[in-house]
Amino acid sequence: MHITEPKLDGNLPVTKAHLAKVREGMHEVVNARFGSGRKAHNNLIDLYGKSGTGEVGSRRNRYNNTWFISFGTYKGKTYAMIVFVERGSSGGGTCAPVVKEFFLEWLKAKEADTEPARG
Repeated sequence: MHITEPKLDGNLPVTKAHLAKVREGMHEVVNARFGSGRKAHNNLIDLYGKSGTGEVGSRRNRYNNTWFISFGTYKGKTYAMIVFVERGSSGGGTCAPVVKEFFLEWLKAKEADTEPARG
């Protein structure tokens, strides 16, 4: 696996308080009772997210492309994921559950791989 080192390519004209507000909102998307990405909520990784839905096509042939972006920290490591579904219903309804399922399965498998052998 090739790991690319991050490179600073510029600065956003925002303050730490601005970014904290964005993070707070993204946390609410997943963790608030009526958040659009609440279907990504789980008890393994504390996720932050943003759902999206874009209409594509003419009025007669219109459909939705949907997405959900997320990040969260688990055992000191931060993970990020984007799920995009062409012809989905909504980002929160179609994509957020995929994010939840992936993280639950992948992190459980990752834990199983790192546990010492017993016996």
